[in-house]
Amino acid sequence: MARKPGDQRWPSITVVRPVRGLDVDAAKNLAAALDNDYPGDVETIFVFDDDLDPGFATVRKAIAAHAAAGARGTATIMVPDNRLRP
Repeated sequence: MARKPGDQRWPSITVVRPVRGLDVDAAKNLAAALDNDYPGDVETIFVFDDDLDPGFATVRKAIAAHAAAGARGTATIMVPDNRLRP
C-alpha cells in the first residue's frame, strides 16, 4: 500500500558545501542550493578556509536573502576555527 505524502515523516538532512572563491553565477547557484523541494528539514553548512575568501560575503548575502524570504531550512557558515556563523 502506498503512503500519501502527508502520511510520512522525512528524515532531516545536513548538506555540507565547501566553498572556495566565486564561480560564474555564484549568487544564482547559492540561491538554488538553498531553495530545494526536499520535504524534510534541511540544514546547509557552507565551509570556507577563512572569512577572507572572495565568496564569503556572497554566501552571507544569500543566507540573509533566504531567511528574509521566509524559506524553509537553516544555513550557516563555518570557518576552520570551528565557529558556526549565522
